[in-house]
Amino acid sequence: MKTKLLFILGVLLIATVAMVGLVDAGLTDSTTITGNPGSYISVAVNQSTAALTLVTDSENVYEPMKVNVTANTIGWTLTAKDAMDNSKSPINQGYMTDWDGTTTYSTVTLLAPMRIQGNVSAGATQGSVAILTAEHTLETGTLATPTSGRWFTMTTWQTVEVNDLHLVDPHVYRIVILFTGYAA
Repeated sequence: MKTKLLFILGVLLIATVAMVGLVDAGLTDSTTITGNPGSYISVAVNQSTAALTLVTDSENVYEPMKVNVTANTIGWTLTAKDAMDNSKSPINQGYMTDWDGTTTYSTVTLLAPMRIQGNVSAGATQGSVAILTAEHTLETGTLATPTSGRWFTMTTWQTVEVNDLHLVDPHVYRIVILFTGYAA
């Protein structure tokens, strides 16, 4: 009887271990999680306004403008275009236009459109000289700049011809340049 009891207990022990093993096998599983942060770009200009001295019958160059690009990816682009702010007419896009000093543009422009170009810098390829009558690429990023960004010097050219009108105060010729960053 002891033998039968030991045999039955042995069988029950083996069955219990087998069942626990089957239950344990079903309780574990795994999954793989992958991810990639979305691309990011930020653009900042070192000044919000600039006064350009316009000399008649001359190519007026302005260089101290800088744009900082912070991006966590390569292949980003920095573009520029006329922002077409306030009441500026679409026919004047890309041209410095007579502005009354408050909110209103007239239809009088300088005869030549403004041109802009980003300068060569490590981490980007330089675009060609762009006329601001449409959006143009100034820089294309060959390196990510996620920490503090990278500063790019922008050069603008404004030709003033002898036939360009002199304006009476408070009127000035004005253009607002909109810089846009596109992440790859």
